Amino acid sequence: MQPSLTLIIIAPKIDRDLTRYLQAVKKFYDELLVIDTSTTGPITDFAKLRNEALSQATSTWVVFLDSDERISREDFAELKEQIAQTTADGLYLCRSDVFYNQTLQFGEWGRVPILRAMRRAAATYHGVVHEVASISGSVESTTVAILHYAHLSITEFVAKVSRYAALAAAARQASLFRLGAEICVYPIAKFILNYGIRRGFLDGWRGLAYATLMSLHSFFVRAYGIAEHLRHENHPTT
Repeated sequence: MQPSLTLIIIAPKIDRDLTRYLQAVKKFYDELLVIDTSTTGPITDFAKLRNEALSQATSTWVVFLDSDERISREDFAELKEQIAQTTADGLYLCRSDVFYNQTLQFGEWGRVPILRAMRRAAATYHGVVHEVASISGSVESTTVAILHYAHLSITEFVAKVSRYAALAAAARQASLFRLGAEICVYPIAKFILNYGIRRGFLDGWRGLAYATLMSLHSFFVRAYGIAEHLRHENHPTT
């Protein structure tokens, strides 16, 4: 018997493009659960949001997509086959960012394994931001692709980097000394890792932009943390 599958979409808005996509792939899922975040304000705990979605789903398996992610019909069919055949409790899919109409292949943004399909009863999410799924069982890799249409422009990319960095900084607990040391090392190291070691340069100017802006995220996380420490020093709680 084919295991049932719930598609869970976390979306700040339900636009026409998303509606068309859901109609195009509706034969592959048994239940659709859309978590509309437009009325709840900014998300401050992504793991909590995904765990609430897991508790609302009724299928044996779930697959998570954000509103700016897509799985093609062909890959959805492959995913259904994997779910029907596997004895694992979780499946890694391969996510690649699409930036200025090109699918990126390298760095931390190209063909990155991401745990997004799982047996509902075996899954729990952890982490306020950049949340990860924990599976109480085995996991397997697949070649099923998620295309991530994350940033339509450089301006939008910078704004999103700043927003997520602020959330990450709020969730960290680090001393002022550590933050000061990290801000001198981490952004540069992250650029070298993504652009050089992980061959982001092979994605051309897009790879350079991504490596630079992801390093900027690393810088912002520490800068926001330092600013928060200084704010508390200047305005101590009484």
